[in-house]
Amino acid sequence: MINTRDLRIGNYVNFISDNIPIIEQVEIITSDTINNKDISSWDSDYFHPIDLTEEWLLKLEFVKLKFNQFEFRNKFAKKRESSVFKKNDIRVNIHKLTNTISVSNYNGNLCHYDIKFVNQLQNIYFITTGTELKLKI
Repeated sequence: MINTRDLRIGNYVNFISDNIPIIEQVEIITSDTINNKDISSWDSDYFHPIDLTEEWLLKLEFVKLKFNQFEFRNKFAKKRESSVFKKNDIRVNIHKLTNTISVSNYNGNLCHYDIKFVNQLQNIYFITTGTELKLKI
């Protein structure tokens, strides 16, 4: 289950109905409802965060960059397997070896966040840029 404290209006979530995941955009949030669906009395498996994947980054109009990252440890450069995506001043790195995702802001202030879900990226993007991430139609 997703915690309503982690959501904002406009976030995308998975709503599971009859074992079929449906992407919903959050329009109304209270402590015990999402989009007027009572989550306090339902099984906790109805709403889920959406895993952040390369596919989702492309849907949110991030551009995949074409370069390899290097990590320096003990005077030796070690190639790190990662995919890098960029939109405005926001970079998203998907680290293949550690199976982690990090978000960085390069607008003059470097901020770094480790995240897993689409709603987390949406929230960081909004806080940083003042604009919403929208799905590419």
